[in-house]
Amino acid sequence: MWLADSSHVAVIEQRVRTGEVAVTFLSLTGASRRVAVPLQIAEHPDLVVVGTRAVAGEGSNRVLVDPARDTFAPLDFDILQQLEQARAVDTHRKVTTEQITELMRRLGATEAVAANG
Repeated sequence: MWLADSSHVAVIEQRVRTGEVAVTFLSLTGASRRVAVPLQIAEHPDLVVVGTRAVAGEGSNRVLVDPARDTFAPLDFDILQQLEQARAVDTHRKVTTEQITELMRRLGATEAVAANG
């Protein structure tokens, strides 16, 4: 998952030998930052980018991972609001795409050009 500034990719990893779970941030230059997170994150390895940080996990097991501080913390109200806004935008985008696709089908269109944004 790309960070908002496109400087890094964030991934959840689990080491085979130790079982340790971490969110790793990899840059285009090859630099990496690895932040260990609770083992429960591996049970529901969902990852959402929030600016230059990432939210890992699902439900009450979610944590905010900050690579600049090499830390993780419970989600605060501001982060929860940002996640809800992002979810609403994503839902709206999906519904709009489905509506446009259905309209194209009804009009008999055979191809289309997609626009992101």
